[in-house]
Amino acid sequence: MDENAEAETPWRFVKTRLSQDEYQGFMLVLAKLETNGARFLRKVIREAIGQGPDLLINDLQAFRETTFQVGAIGRNLNQLVRAFHSGQLNGGQVDIALLESVRDQIVKLEKELLEVVMRSRQRWVNYGG
Repeated sequence: MDENAEAETPWRFVKTRLSQDEYQGFMLVLAKLETNGARFLRKVIREAIGQGPDLLINDLQAFRETTFQVGAIGRNLNQLVRAFHSGQLNGGQVDIALLESVRDQIVKLEKELLEVVMRSRQRWVNYGG
């Protein structure tokens, strides 16, 4: 490849050699994570050099579930605020226990999201990241 052509493209390709056993193990990991080799290696490299988190499919599922739960909480809060502002609900009708429960759920979701991010950041620490 021409040096000038290489300088013009932002992409670089990484190659490696694996033994047959390593390759088979790698294929099992890819199947388990439901990803392909290129995507997996990009994730590893991005996380190792501090450009993560680059989430794997199981981490993305946790984010999808959390997004759904946060949306449900938001819709419920919008309904409460709308009822309060329209006069259908006065200050005495507000259930403090319910509000505390909502707060606790939000705190729980925040912790779960932080755990996913921290797991991603720490995934490759022992590998020289």
